[in-house]
Amino acid sequence: MFITAPENVAWLLNIRGFDNPNSPIPNCHLFIDKKIFNCEVKVRYRTEPIKAKVKMDGSKASVFLEKTATGIAKGQACVFYDGDKVLGGGWIRGAKR
Repeated sequence: MFITAPENVAWLLNIRGFDNPNSPIPNCHLFIDKKIFNCEVKVRYRTEPIKAKVKMDGSKASVFLEKTATGIAKGQACVFYDGDKVLGGGWIRGAKR
């Protein structure tokens, strides 16, 4: 996965312009190089992370949650974490049970 839009990288990493006066955000990109990886996923800001397996296919990801999550909707963000570290994420295109 390759994320180039600075506002999306900043959002995924939770970086705001006032956090760092010399913010590198305008010149950054985000890469995830593994095709399949385990991580924790958040689909809502104030929810607990859910363990998941992510399978990358080009710029698309299929996310398989270990437990059921409610309220997942098209257009929401899905963010991948390794503990406190943001691995990446994207926008939800659909959900299946």
